[in-house]
Amino acid sequence: MIGFAKWVHRIGASKFLYVSALGASADSPIFYNKVKGQVEDDLKKIPFEYLGIFQPSVLMGNRKESRLAEDVGKVVMRVVTAVGIYKKYKPIYDYQVAKALVHFAMANREKSVETISSIEMHQLKL
Repeated sequence: MIGFAKWVHRIGASKFLYVSALGASADSPIFYNKVKGQVEDDLKKIPFEYLGIFQPSVLMGNRKESRLAEDVGKVVMRVVTAVGIYKKYKPIYDYQVAKALVHFAMANREKSVETISSIEMHQLKL
C-alpha cells in the first residue's frame, strides 16, 4: 500500500483515500488495528495535498466467503447500536463507504489530512 501511495504521488496524484478500520492505531495490541494504524502513519508522511483516512466499523455487504466471528459481530452490533449504545460501532454497508469515498474525493477539502469516522459516513446523505 505504501509503495503504491508513493508511486501515485510521484506520478502526480494530489489526493489519496485509504479505507482503514475503526480503532486503527500503531500502538494497538490488536494486530489488525496495529497494522492499519502503521499504514495510516506511513501515509501521513507522503505529502499529498489531501489524505482521507476512512475508518468504518464492521462492514456489511455481500461476500463470497463467510467469517463466523464477523457474522456474529455484525448481528450483535446491530442489536446493541439499535438501542443507542456504542453508536460508533454501528455496522456500515460497503456501498455507504464507497459513496463517502467518492464524496470526499470530489470535494475541495481545507484539511490536508482528514480522518472520517464510521459515524460521519453514516450521517452523509448521499
